Amino acid sequence: GFLMGWAVRQAGRTPPPHQGLARAWKSYGSPVLLASAQAGDVVVTRTGRGSHVAAFHSRRGDSVCVAGGNQNNRVSVACVPARTIAAVRR
Repeated sequence: GFLMGWAVRQAGRTPPPHQGLARAWKSYGSPVLLASAQAGDVVVTRTGRGSHVAAFHSRRGDSVCVAGGNQNNRVSVACVPARTIAAVRR
């Protein structure tokens, strides 16, 4: 959540309270349908441990690719099954 907090501040916006918690981003901005997602939209995914937040990058079939921190212990683009998406926000 902290990388996303930094990114939205760079864009002149304000991150949600408790930005370090991925679930806090579920109510950020306005909801967006996954089919309408654009690069940079906030994506919250469900993980085995809870949630993860990252920025929408692209779609690849049944997967959504997101740019974020703490993905395989680094900042990277990772693709996850679309069924794990909990929220897309703009």
